[in-house]
Amino acid sequence: MEGERRGELATSVRWLGAPPTLAALVVLLVNDRVLKDQWPGVVTGKLSDVAGLVLAPPLVAVLLAALGVPRSRAWAIGTTGVLFAAAKGLAVGSALASSAWSLVMPSLVRHDPTDLVALPALWLAWRTAGWAARPTPSARRRTTLALGTLVLPCAVFATTATSCSPADGLREVTVYEGAFTGGTGTERRIVTSDWSAVTIDGTGRIQSLANLDRDRLARDSGVTATSTCSTASPQRCWRRSPDLTAAVESSTDGGATWRTEFAVDRRQLKAVREDVGDDTCGSEPPLGVVDLAVLDGPDGQVVAAASSNTGLLLRGAEGDWRRLSLEELHRSAEPPPTPDPEDQLHPVEPTPTTTSPAPATTPTRTRTSDPQPSPTCATPVTSTVTPDPRNGPPTTVTRCR
Repeated sequence: MEGERRGELATSVRWLGAPPTLAALVVLLVNDRVLKDQWPGVVTGKLSDVAGLVLAPPLVAVLLAALGVPRSRAWAIGTTGVLFAAAKGLAVGSALASSAWSLVMPSLVRHDPTDLVALPALWLAWRTAGWAARPTPSARRRTTLALGTLVLPCAVFATTATSCSPADGLREVTVYEGAFTGGTGTERRIVTSDWSAVTIDGTGRIQSLANLDRDRLARDSGVTATSTCSTASPQRCWRRSPDLTAAVESSTDGGATWRTEFAVDRRQLKAVREDVGDDTCGSEPPLGVVDLAVLDGPDGQVVAAASSNTGLLLRGAEGDWRRLSLEELHRSAEPPPTPDPEDQLHPVEPTPTTTSPAPATTPTRTRTSDPQPSPTCATPVTSTVTPDPRNGPPTTVTRCR
C-alpha cells in the first residue's frame, strides 16, 4: 500500500514536470504579470483560465496522492472541472470560491459563465497525465520528477498569487443595429455587454436587455474605442481624457482641439477605490474610461462611456452628464419587454476621430427659373455659378440655346 502511494505521488509530480504543464505555468505567469496589464480584455482573461486548467490538476493530484487517495489523477481532473464550472457558472459558487481562496490570501473569483469555454483544456491535462504514467526510460523519469519537484512551489505561487484580481467593472459599450424586442422596427441602441447589460436608445432611455436579445447579439469584435465621433455630425467627437481618471473630453472640430466635458470628482473616485480595491484584493482597481459609444438621437448625440468600476458615464442628447454606478445602472433600467422578434443584432463600427480639414468647397451649378424669350433669343437659359467663396460671390449667367 505504501509503495502504491509513493508511486501515485511520483507520477503526479512527473505530471507537474511534463512539458505541457511547464508551458502552462510559463503562460500563466507571463499572461497575468505582463499581458493583462498591457492588453486587458477577453483574450488575456480566457488565456489565464486555459493555462490554469492545465496547471491546476497536477497540483491537486499531488495533494490527493500525498493524502493516499487512490486514482488521484482521475479525481484531480474531475474535481478541477466541477469546481471551476461551479465557481464560474454559479453566483453562489463564485462567492464560496472567493471565501475559500481568501483563507490563503485575499481573493476574488468572478462569476462569469463565458469562462466555461476554457473547460476543454482539461483534455490536454488528461493526456499529459497519461503521458506521465506511461513507462519511460529511467533517465527521463528522473528528469521529469526533478523538474516537477522544482516547479512545485512556483506552480503553487502562480495559482494563488493570480487568483485575486480586482473586478473589472463596466468595460464595453457597443452600438448595435437591429429589431430590438419591443422596439419599432430596425433601430440603433447602445448596449452594455457586462453583467448589468442594458440598452440605451437615442433619447437616453435605459432598458434592461431582453434575454432573447442577449442571445441574439452578434459576436462583438472585441475592439474598444477610446475616441469616437458622431455619424450625423462628424466634427462632434468625444474621447477618454489622457490626464484625468474617469473623465471625457469633447471636440467640435473633428479632434483638432479638446476640452474636458465631464469628470468624476475625487471624492467619488476615492469611495469607489476603497469599496472595490483595497478591501477585496489589496490592489488598485481600474477606474478609468475604457470604451466609448456615440448614438445620434432625434435631439442630439447620446454618449456612453464604460468607466470600469466607476460605472457608466452617460451624456443625454441635451448635453447633460451623469454617473451611474453598476448597481444604479441595473436598478434604474426599465424592465425588458416581452420578446418576439428574431432578427439578428449587429455591432456598428464606431466613427473614428479625424483631424483632417473639411474638404474645400467646389463650384456647383444651380439651375434657376427659365427667363422669358426675347426677340434676340428664343430659348434663353439662366444659371447661377457658385465659385469657391474666396474667389467672389455667386454670379448669374444667361445663355441662349
